[in-house]
Amino acid sequence: RQAAKKTGLPPADTRCRELSDEDRRKFEAEARPKSIRFRVGEDRKITFDDLVLGTTTFDSRQIGDFVILKSDGWPTYHFGVVVDDWLMRISHVIRAEGHLSNTPLHLLLMDALGIQRPKFAHLPSVLSADGKGKLSKRLGALSMVEYRKQGYLPEALMNFMALLGWSPGDNREFLTREELIEEFTLDRVKKGSARFDTEKLLWMNGKYIVNASSDRLVELAMDALRAAGC
Repeated sequence: RQAAKKTGLPPADTRCRELSDEDRRKFEAEARPKSIRFRVGEDRKITFDDLVLGTTTFDSRQIGDFVILKSDGWPTYHFGVVVDDWLMRISHVIRAEGHLSNTPLHLLLMDALGIQRPKFAHLPSVLSADGKGKLSKRLGALSMVEYRKQGYLPEALMNFMALLGWSPGDNREFLTREELIEEFTLDRVKKGSARFDTEKLLWMNGKYIVNASSDRLVELAMDALRAAGC
């Protein structure tokens, strides 16, 4: 703890690293619950190239010896996800930036197990319309099903969601599914958080409805009527 204060880093959990044989026998006699930890090397830099954030480095002194097998015998998320991704031959791990702090743990496990590292991309958070917090149910976020029930077109939702934190590289705001598939690249994902602007979604949905074909409007109307039991 004193060493951590000198470096300005938070104290790492290494309390079980150097247990004496006497301590081990004592704890076993007391039937203390035990877990298995991954021993993290001291003063080591863990670096990887994030497809969104660029070169990212963590100091091992910030991590500490983390649990990989809990006292009930079950693996922790960190151990389980590394093995699962390897078994499923995952090539790209694309997830929210809230998982960024998990990445050095996973890289340490991969290196120790001789697993080839996948590519990582950490996407920025989506904030509420006022920008005061991450989008959540508490702040009014709805499910895709609920938006459909409220009359939002799937193509409008897809277009709007694609532009949250990403840009096609020009001023276009309306892109078809085919255009999004063709043009989406991680190097144009913004590093900063995006706001879920409900007013813009409403405007965009209106534009899609105005420009929809008669057949598309009939299809949408029939879906709504069937959902209403008509």
